[in-house]
Amino acid sequence: MALILIADDSKTARAYCRAILAGDGHEVVEAVDGEDALDRMADRPPDCIVLDLRMPGLSGIEMMEVLGGRAEPTPIVVVTDSMEEADQVRCMRLGAHAFVRKPVSSDDLRRAVRDALAGGFARYSPRHDDAAR
Repeated sequence: MALILIADDSKTARAYCRAILAGDGHEVVEAVDGEDALDRMADRPPDCIVLDLRMPGLSGIEMMEVLGGRAEPTPIVVVTDSMEEADQVRCMRLGAHAFVRKPVSSDDLRRAVRDALAGGFARYSPRHDDAAR
């Protein structure tokens, strides 16, 4: 399967995403912020990044800006608790392949990572409680 890098400042969120993705057979590496993620990528580039936008230090958007200059882009799944349209467009321009709303559902995360690995188009995943309204 694929090597997935999860960059999120929440230990709980990382553990939850790790359990889902490792359960699907992926190898998972965790990072606590953007700087840590870039350091971990130096040794072995991941096949996909699951990236929280709002982190202390180097944020998710700042990390995508750094990665934007790479010759071979890495698919990125953005995980966030809120997403304004302008931020979504900016993220897509910086390489985001999919968007998953927090709290993350296992089905949404699996689908987003699968699509990103396959080179699929960006999508926005509403929170389940939002969809019920």
